[in-house]
Amino acid sequence: MKNLSGLPFFLFFPPGRRTAATPRRVVVMKHRHLVDGSSFTLPGIDDIISRGKWADWADLHHEALRNPEILDDIDRICLHYIIDPFAQRYHFWSNYVKRNRPAA
Repeated sequence: MKNLSGLPFFLFFPPGRRTAATPRRVVVMKHRHLVDGSSFTLPGIDDIISRGKWADWADLHHEALRNPEILDDIDRICLHYIIDPFAQRYHFWSNYVKRNRPAA
């Protein structure tokens, strides 16, 4: 079977890989430091920043909108990693805190 480009179909979908017709499975990552899902501890926030996916970051963003005090915790965590230029996730969240922290 060939596709429109003339290349064999199996080059686009090797055996064992997901094809266009295969439905996606949604997997939600459970972070080990989040106790009940509503309390964001310092290790839990660090876990979300370092290992989290887009949905986890969205949850942290929504929590920061609901509870602005969590921005201090995020900033405290990012401070430890900010010296590493390759720790871009922490740079992102540090800049997020600077832009979204309420005026004193």
